[in-house]
Amino acid sequence: MIERVNELTKYLSALSEAQNSGYKCNGEMAEVIRELRVETGLVNTEDKAGVYNRKITELCGDYYKKDLRFVNAQIYNAYITGISGEIYVSRCSGTTTSLRALAETFDDVVYTDERGHFTSGNLTDKVVFMERRNEIPRGARPKCVIKIRQIDFVGDTQINIF
Repeated sequence: MIERVNELTKYLSALSEAQNSGYKCNGEMAEVIRELRVETGLVNTEDKAGVYNRKITELCGDYYKKDLRFVNAQIYNAYITGISGEIYVSRCSGTTTSLRALAETFDDVVYTDERGHFTSGNLTDKVVFMERRNEIPRGARPKCVIKIRQIDFVGDTQINIF
């Protein structure tokens, strides 16, 4: 009986590994297909994420880094959900470029940088991304406000939140 239990446990572990491998493979395949669509210009107009990612690569040019895709995804997901709140990102992680790309891609997005410059004067029914120390002007009625908080790290130690 113990042999049979061990045998079944090993088999279950092998199935679990195969399932995890398949899940990772599906994710990678979806990413490659998305990148192919972007590179060939065959992005479906309904594929908002693809349009946004193509705009980021256009803005960055040769400086585009795949390492910074996490911030792009985080910002895009905040936009899609349309829920007010805060996003915490590392400094120098491409946040400003991601937000500019989002504002240029979608008409209902407004980004205000650290100097208080808005990408649009009309905030009514817009998703507003704000850097620190900025405020929504009186009388504006945005759909939601997402505050960007940048975190500075030295090694594993958090230094500051901006």
